[in-house]
Amino acid sequence: MNRLSGNTKKNRIYRMTFAILFMCFLFQNCVNDHCNEPLYTPINIAFYSETDTAKQAIPIGLTFQGVGTDSIINASGQFAVNLSLDALNDECLYAVALTHAESPLELFVLNSENKLIANGKEYPVKRILNNVIYEFGDFEDQLTFVGNVDSIYVFRKPTFDTLKISYERALEFVSAECGCMNTYTIKQARFIHNKIANVMIHTQQINNQSYEKHIQLYLENY
Repeated sequence: MNRLSGNTKKNRIYRMTFAILFMCFLFQNCVNDHCNEPLYTPINIAFYSETDTAKQAIPIGLTFQGVGTDSIINASGQFAVNLSLDALNDECLYAVALTHAESPLELFVLNSENKLIANGKEYPVKRILNNVIYEFGDFEDQLTFVGNVDSIYVFRKPTFDTLKISYERALEFVSAECGCMNTYTIKQARFIHNKIANVMIHTQQINNQSYEKHIQLYLENY
């Protein structure tokens, strides 16, 4: 009787010890808030010369600005630039500016119906921000408002191009400590030709591998 009672007590002690150790193990894993996994997933755009497509170009006075935002990224002297995609929208529109280039003036009429008239054709205006027309007609373009003479508006053809990137978004689970991160799949990259000669998608998938090159942007006369 005493022997059985002693064995029962020992079993209870073993079970309690095992349960305590197991709970400590779970608690340690749950409170571990250290995350060493990079969760930043920017799109990497590398610059190349149009004249020598194998040569990376270092553009002078090149800046990126998201249309409708105040953030400006100065890419001068860099072979590539990382841009943050929107976690809520399916596309981003960037103004790619070359500050050292000249910009000729062009004459347009902006009528009361908010349409541009040039060379006898009408172009409906879709987006105007800070006196800059970013979208008209069937595609994105830019004209900077300068002034007006007898109701004829003078616009400056800018020294920047637009780069429109369309993509699909997804949330990817990383770990209990790190949570989730946004990943993207590039569907299309379009541009208005000014100083950009061509754009090619190199890698469609955007994850946390920062060394990946996603888009190759070829600059004219570089």
